[in-house]
Amino acid sequence: MQRILLFIFSWCLINYVNIIWTSPCKTTTRRVIPYQVKECTQWFIWCTYYAQVTRYRVTYTETCCPGYGGSNCQPICNGNCRGRGTCIRPDTCSCQGGYTGNACQTPVCSPKCQHGSCTRPGVCTCYGGYTGQRCENPVCNPACLNGGVCESPNTCRCPSRRYTGPNCNIPVCDPPCLNGGTCSNLRRCQCPSTYTGSTCQTPVCDPPCLNGGTCSNSRRCQCPSTYTGSTCQTPVCQSQCQNGGTCVSPDVCVCQSTHTGHSCETPVCSHQSPCFPGTCADYVNCQCHKGFTGQDGKQRCKTNIIVLPR
Repeated sequence: MQRILLFIFSWCLINYVNIIWTSPCKTTTRRVIPYQVKECTQWFIWCTYYAQVTRYRVTYTETCCPGYGGSNCQPICNGNCRGRGTCIRPDTCSCQGGYTGNACQTPVCSPKCQHGSCTRPGVCTCYGGYTGQRCENPVCNPACLNGGVCESPNTCRCPSRRYTGPNCNIPVCDPPCLNGGTCSNLRRCQCPSTYTGSTCQTPVCDPPCLNGGTCSNSRRCQCPSTYTGSTCQTPVCQSQCQNGGTCVSPDVCVCQSTHTGHSCETPVCSHQSPCFPGTCADYVNCQCHKGFTGQDGKQRCKTNIIVLPR
């Protein structure tokens, strides 16, 4: 029974490991190892009894903490901080100026790049459409004109009510030009050939409308009541000219030589200019009775012919 207990006690001691001290980079482990020796019990100079005695040996072992290595158990950083800093904890670097990150892999730009990436300490590489030391300036191509400001890549903000267009190159007229008209730098509308007016609001007919006619959007002349025709070129006589008379201006007829009156309705040889005494030889001429003459106006056949005796 004593031997069994001794064996159990010895086994426990052999496998007993005690961590007695740990530093930030090392772990010290103590191990107790039992061993057997034979000793005698002496009486004077004689050994009277030999017995198996258990003795113990203590060993100490130092091991690096996780994340540490080398002869001095220095912290280990992946990539050795890329030569830009000092490893102060496992995978944690204290970086030199101009870099940051666990492995000092990220350059630092201060102030930060606005529209780009920091590729070297203090150096920004801009995204497309931006420029400037911190990529703060958008680029417009072509450049904004006439006081326009580039707000974002290829987007200009033009002066209000003065210019418009992708790069503020188009002047603005107020009121605006209509019907395809364009505003000139003098703030005047330049109209296409089919329109006219200060804002190109008036359509143009070709040939143009005459005598006060106006051109409609359908390119047809709208005539006043006193004219007609495709270009309002023909005057209108409310009472139609008769007997071959011609309307030469509104309500004015030019009659043939055979007729007279407002509408050329009256033959010249008639009761208004009668042949008396006499008869009408035709619409114009009189056949006066014997002894009378006269062909003008109211004197037709009114002149008495006196025959003097010889």
